[in-house]
Amino acid sequence: MAPTRADLLATVDRFFDAYKAFSLDAILSVRSPTCIHRTGPKSHGNMNLNNAQFREFMAPMLGIFRNFKLFVADDDETMVDVEKRKVFLHLQCHAETDAGPYENDYHWILTMNETGDLIDDIVEWVDSAYLKDFLARLESTKPAEARS
Repeated sequence: MAPTRADLLATVDRFFDAYKAFSLDAILSVRSPTCIHRTGPKSHGNMNLNNAQFREFMAPMLGIFRNFKLFVADDDETMVDVEKRKVFLHLQCHAETDAGPYENDYHWILTMNETGDLIDDIVEWVDSAYLKDFLARLESTKPAEARS
């Protein structure tokens, strides 16, 4: 049986719960074994990460971000396409870091598997200008000999 709107949104809820836990095992538990996480915009450098690559990419971030919170910026902007099993979300996050607060905006498109209980594809657009500024702030917190 095809997933319903409620099924897709329940998977999104599990996705948010996984990010609240901010553990790689929790985050990956909501993804199908073949999930691909794609990022944009192109000017920021596109990445297409399978689960193993995503784990490797995210592992260092667990030590950078504290009290990470990911939340929907505006429920009115959430769109669900049941036929295509896609949910479009405008998200914001907040975390504490050694470089001060991290607060960014994202647009994510989540495509669920045929049963609607796992995520098969993630398209993530990030505010790359903010991210670039944040990474510069973060770099400045490192000892001089550790800077790239």
